[in-house]
Amino acid sequence: MEPADDLLGSAIWQAMTEDPIMVAQLPPNGPARDMWRELAFSLPTVLADHLDKPVNLENIMRTQRTMFTHMIENHFIVRYAELMEMGSMGKMMERMLKSMLNALDGIVDNVPGFLEKQDATEEQILCHPKGCGFTTETLRRYRTDAFTIRDLLTQQPSVIIVTNRN
Repeated sequence: MEPADDLLGSAIWQAMTEDPIMVAQLPPNGPARDMWRELAFSLPTVLADHLDKPVNLENIMRTQRTMFTHMIENHFIVRYAELMEMGSMGKMMERMLKSMLNALDGIVDNVPGFLEKQDATEEQILCHPKGCGFTTETLRRYRTDAFTIRDLLTQQPSVIIVTNRN
């Protein structure tokens, strides 16, 4: 890992421990928490092709697609479920993530059509609690021209990482 990747991984991990939606997902300590930290430190490499892209719905979904694929290929959810003593839930959750990934594929290739079908604007999806759930500060930064996926990961990582926003 490059030193810059290590610094970015550290910044992502710090943001994960401060993002209320992520905090609700993170175990307080132990090996399961260490897995999330490991994921945070892997993201600069895994998401390298996305980091400098501007934040918009399409780029968020493309970034999620890359990250979810990485999680599936590395059996992150199955290993996490085992550490959390959730039995066979990990395999079921991984299958659900694969299904979600298939649905995401259909949306990411036609974001304007998706927005039209939802009768919503991009900003409405980004701000809705069951959409991306942007905070006021994230929305403010989104409205600037210089807000990138890298910035989003270090400000509100749950937008990329968390799949269940109920």
